[in-house]
Amino acid sequence: MHRGVAGKLNRQASPSGRRTSLWLVFVLCSGCGGAATDSRGHGGGSGGFGGSGSSEGGDAEELDLIPVAEGGVELLIPLSPVDETAHALTFTGSDVNGPIASDEPAELRLAFGEEYPDTIRLHVNAILIATSGTWFPSVPLVIDSAVFEGEGLEVRALESDVIELEVHEAGTHEVALSGSVVFEEGGEPLEYTSFLLVDAREVSGAEWSSCSFEKFFVSGAPLGHSRIYALDQEGNTFGPHNATVGRPADIFVEATGGTTITASGGLQTVVITGPSQTVHLASNYGYVDSFELIQPGEIDSIEPSFYFDQGGARGGGTRIPSGGSIELDLTEQPYISVFPGANHQGTPLCGGPDPDLFHLRTNTPDVCTIQEDGCAVRGCSTSEYVRSTANVVGEGTCTLELEAPSLDGGNGLSASYSVEIQAL
Repeated sequence: MHRGVAGKLNRQASPSGRRTSLWLVFVLCSGCGGAATDSRGHGGGSGGFGGSGSSEGGDAEELDLIPVAEGGVELLIPLSPVDETAHALTFTGSDVNGPIASDEPAELRLAFGEEYPDTIRLHVNAILIATSGTWFPSVPLVIDSAVFEGEGLEVRALESDVIELEVHEAGTHEVALSGSVVFEEGGEPLEYTSFLLVDAREVSGAEWSSCSFEKFFVSGAPLGHSRIYALDQEGNTFGPHNATVGRPADIFVEATGGTTITASGGLQTVVITGPSQTVHLASNYGYVDSFELIQPGEIDSIEPSFYFDQGGARGGGTRIPSGGSIELDLTEQPYISVFPGANHQGTPLCGGPDPDLFHLRTNTPDVCTIQEDGCAVRGCSTSEYVRSTANVVGEGTCTLELEAPSLDGGNGLSASYSVEIQAL
């Protein structure tokens, strides 16, 4: 057994000797960005203290396709451990001089076991959200003291804004933090005291989170909104901070022979190209889930959604149904992005198909014109949205046609859209 060690850094008060006291409330924030949610309700999500330690994706990896019994193939997406990460802690209050007290502890969830780092460094910043809704920029948090009294954990304050946690036993361990923070240049240091609950859990399995429908994915398209979570001994999902988001365990993607599987990161980057089949997911702990891989020609209906945004936005803005109207400032370079909304047997697809299968046409070029690479130029998701955008250039009725000639067994699918544009 290891006893907890208190880490303490002595800090001087401000030259005036004055400090204002406050309580600190941790909110779910990793790198302070928060988990984005797209226009159709897909969310990145996060577990515990702002999700896992680092984001999915990153540099492309070389992952080997492995032949398995009965002529099948499998791709291993390995566990990606993390031993150092940055976090933003959030204060709430009326202004920089008098934050409102809050004593709710934060929770940092860690996977405990030989496959996971048992020591993790936290680089800590602070943000103030005023009751008026104003956000004050992230600033360094001075940690004077980080103390744990008990067994199973050691804690050390290494630098002014860094603590190191070393876990020796699964369980919940409470760490007391105190110190000061200055939100404005020349401002008074504000004292804080708070508690961090280090929740170390043994992993018993993995769970796949994807869409809420029956799971259909298209051959040749990324799996997209897919996330793997760890399962603890009680069968609860969590995202450990000592593993990359979405990669808390080894995951095997298993398919039939004649199939190609590639990936550049986590499960959401996996592209499976092959015949229609049931694809299985497994971990070192056993079976995880399965889904149906279909061909683009098996897409039998589309229900596209049309979104309006201004010039600098990134797609997925205001959805206007066909036959509706909208007022726009034409000087702001408004445009329309299109999510194709493909279905198989009446069920929306979880991922895909390739946006290149869709073509956007205009019947009213005086009102809206087509920009073939508009989605990439605007910054919207080129893996989900139709490549082309419709740029609004005038008042009147904008009429668009979305066409997909190779879908529905080669019979093709199309949808019409019209909207009345009024200038502000």
